[in-house]
Amino acid sequence: MIDSEIKLCNYQRMKTKKFITLFMIAASVTAYSATYKVPGYEKFKSVIILIGDGMTSSHRTLARWYKKDFLAMDRMYRSGILTNSADSMITDSAAAATAFATGCKITSEQLGILPRKNNNLPRIPGIEIEKRCFGEPEKPIATILEAAKIKGKSVGLVSTSEVQDATPAGFSAHINDRDNLTEIAKQQVYQDLDVVFGGGKIYLLPESAGGVRKDEGNLTEVLQGRGYLLINSLDELKDSDINKVWGLFAPEDLAFDMDRREFNLEQPSLVEMTKASLEILDKDPDGFFLMVEGSKIDWAAHDNDPVGVISDLLAFDDAVNAALEFAAENGYTLVLVLSDHGSGGMSIGSKSGGKIPYHTPYEEVFEPLKKARLTSEGVANLIKDYKCDAQKTTGIIEKYYGISDLTPEQLQKICEGNGKKIRKLLGQIISDKSLIGWTTTAHTGEDITMFSNYPIERNSEIKTLFDNTEIALFIEELLDLSLKDANEKLYLNADNLLMSFKEKVDIQKRLEDNFLEIVLVKGENRIQIKFPINTDICILNAGNPKMIFMNGITIFSKTGNAVFIPYEAFGIIKTAVDSLK
Repeated sequence: MIDSEIKLCNYQRMKTKKFITLFMIAASVTAYSATYKVPGYEKFKSVIILIGDGMTSSHRTLARWYKKDFLAMDRMYRSGILTNSADSMITDSAAAATAFATGCKITSEQLGILPRKNNNLPRIPGIEIEKRCFGEPEKPIATILEAAKIKGKSVGLVSTSEVQDATPAGFSAHINDRDNLTEIAKQQVYQDLDVVFGGGKIYLLPESAGGVRKDEGNLTEVLQGRGYLLINSLDELKDSDINKVWGLFAPEDLAFDMDRREFNLEQPSLVEMTKASLEILDKDPDGFFLMVEGSKIDWAAHDNDPVGVISDLLAFDDAVNAALEFAAENGYTLVLVLSDHGSGGMSIGSKSGGKIPYHTPYEEVFEPLKKARLTSEGVANLIKDYKCDAQKTTGIIEKYYGISDLTPEQLQKICEGNGKKIRKLLGQIISDKSLIGWTTTAHTGEDITMFSNYPIERNSEIKTLFDNTEIALFIEELLDLSLKDANEKLYLNADNLLMSFKEKVDIQKRLEDNFLEIVLVKGENRIQIKFPINTDICILNAGNPKMIFMNGITIFSKTGNAVFIPYEAFGIIKTAVDSLK
């Protein structure tokens, strides 16, 4: 721990009573933000943001009791976060990640673009949305990751889901449909990210190579051509020694950590991916931005499976501990731990107990849970080929999920159900046995908690409650980045840009789904310029092509029928115009 950290910790211990008093006074003045002053501290150059998708306080409480010890995040400073999207009190992960990444509220199911709808929710006093968050619908908006890149920092993404899933995509893609994973994959490949670890390999591969891409493009070959090391297993991850690497360890999502330890040991754990990414990114003297997601806490909550929640929350907390250890050793690194929304509405205590809960022994809740060796997803995968064989099914469920008293009705539902229904049925059975309650299989709209290794400061004040859009803003402030500059450098409307040259040359424009073509004509001379969509490539003259790599990607908004290109393209077009005689 560096000297300034020690001084700050000592200061906080001495001021505990004063803080409580200040917090009570401030809370009585404003319902939105209680604040208190802290001494200055050194400038950060790196940030690690860890997102436990769907994680709630009830999930953390359950995991802590299961572990019988404090979590790593328990020793961190904490604040609250408001979670609503632009048009809904209950957000999805795409809008939430975009808020964290850009500082802008958007519509659910979109990623990194301005909302298609106006905000119809009441405005809470004290929350101001920046002007750059308003404009033509579905215009791309720069992310804090992109701003870090412009500043010369290395950047990385780590996830236990597909790396194209909503949360990692919220920091690295701009699209109106979060489910368009093949196009998200393409944008990520051409974003020049330094480290990417997770699942989702099939979205980079054509159908002819076992993937799902219908354009027959092989994005793994693109990565190799750009000097990336591609790895597929834990052993390769341990042996890798390179500055730019993609590791895709499963066709789609990675296994739950509990299932991984039982049957998928070739996959790395979240903490192993986190440590490997930090080792690579730390080579950059300018610092780095790293986003780490524990994706499947949310997936387990959707299935109402407390075993899955415990499995991946504890795995996520191991990654948090690794980040804290790195920051303590290296300094100048901000560590943020947060959730994007609630999921499942889980409670410890439920109606199924049928009694007053004030005398609930530990064993009554955790004895059923500790019998499980796999999550409900892991068990459902094991029994899928013979789910109607009652003897095999009951044997597997008893061995791996600890349930030995399935009823004939439950066995019939397993026989008739698909994987999703089986997962939810098993989750409900073990929840009833453990006095765990659930209100939904979807997201919930409560405030969530953010943890940090330093008190979170904006304008020299510590805040106790943030809007989700403010996360990007204080990272911007602490790392001396500029989201405004990033927007101006990365996403200019091509039509507006071309207006600058109308008086000098004739301009012909052709727009297809996969490229923007511009032809500059002056007399008998002409120059053709192509901007392939979702890439950082510019191609001059098809007959004798010259390829230029830009510091940003071209985005096509189908809703507005508009193309957005980096400011660097202005210089390319201007040079071409000036060369025409």
